[in-house]
Amino acid sequence: MTLTEAIFKQGRTLAQVGDFQAALENFNRLLELVPNNADGYGYRCVARHKLGDRAGAIADCQKAAQLYLAQDQLKKHQYALKMLSQLTREA
Repeated sequence: MTLTEAIFKQGRTLAQVGDFQAALENFNRLLELVPNNADGYGYRCVARHKLGDRAGAIADCQKAAQLYLAQDQLKKHQYALKMLSQLTREA
């Protein structure tokens, strides 16, 4: 397992147990190392949303959707668009 895979996996695990602040820190670190990691933006979106950072969550979700589309990950792109729609309706 690479360092970036380990960072992502740890962030995802932290999010699953509800430690969204620690998860956010992991995803921030991941995105510093791999700025085009669509999953990093997607999961950071969720962490930011859970921490009450709606604007940050929306920005991350938009970036994830853009990257998923560019990387031909259409199912994940659709999911990101659905999440984005939910976030923008919560105004």
